[in-house]
Amino acid sequence: FIADVSCFEGDDVEEQCSALEAEELDIQTCGGASVDCETCTSTSKPSSGEPCLWIDFGSGFTSCASFCGLQGCGITNGLCQDVGPQEVDVMSIPSQTPTSMETLPQTALDPAARCEAFTSCRECLVDGCGWTPGGCLANCG
Repeated sequence: FIADVSCFEGDDVEEQCSALEAEELDIQTCGGASVDCETCTSTSKPSSGEPCLWIDFGSGFTSCASFCGLQGCGITNGLCQDVGPQEVDVMSIPSQTPTSMETLPQTALDPAARCEAFTSCRECLVDGCGWTPGGCLANCG
């Protein structure tokens, strides 16, 4: 289970890695707009033109995000006046369960070590692993 992190896997390597690159640009753009609620929600994600999301975690900790997470989806344009901590029912968050249990090819290395050695999205996915912003994993499940 990987919380609040996208994981890309599948046969269409170019499509998956392009989606990752777009997501990373959105994350950088929104993260750079964490000055205040107005700055955040008036900043658009490059991939879609949608506004970034302002999330108030309480105790003075806030963030500008490009996607919903365990703290909810935050707020968008025009709603900055009533900002308060987001309440989330963690039991309603769907788990990220793999849709198929494919067997990885047998190698001299265990699958996790083999996949963790890859340093790019494309080489990771071509070999049947899953790519996250943090690196290559044996799978996304």
